[in-house]
Amino acid sequence: MQRLWSAEELVERWSLASGDLALLPGKADGGKLGFAVQLTFYKQHAIFPDDEADIAPAVIAHIAAQIGVPIAMLDEYDWTGRTGRRHRQLILDFLAVASRIPSFLDWSESIGEGGDFGQHGGEPLDQRQQPHLGHGGDQLVEHAALSEQRMGASLAGV
Repeated sequence: MQRLWSAEELVERWSLASGDLALLPGKADGGKLGFAVQLTFYKQHAIFPDDEADIAPAVIAHIAAQIGVPIAMLDEYDWTGRTGRRHRQLILDFLAVASRIPSFLDWSESIGEGGDFGQHGGEPLDQRQQPHLGHGGDQLVEHAALSEQRMGASLAGV
């Protein structure tokens, strides 16, 4: 993961939207910061961080400044425990990821079986059924599969 970010990059890629901020009330300071970091990290990388070491200190400072929480409060956050797993599920629900990943993964796996973007089991696919992957499409499929695996393993312990 990138460790050095310019001020412009921090604002562009790591700023919380108003909808994101609306999810924070009612959480303790450590929970707010942990939730916000997991949310922005997921939006940036399509995976959740395993712990604080996965996130650049400048990113944490930027997010903490946005919500008015001291950086040290993140030391109290339970990344892999019940709170962290619950926050991950709330984030996936908020971003409506769970409903999109299975159908996307089913589609991407069918491409591998057919061996051609235009074929599925010998039948041509309608253009409207094919999501546009653009550059890095294979990486997106890998991120989606990894996120689904991690969430399944994390939620199994809930």
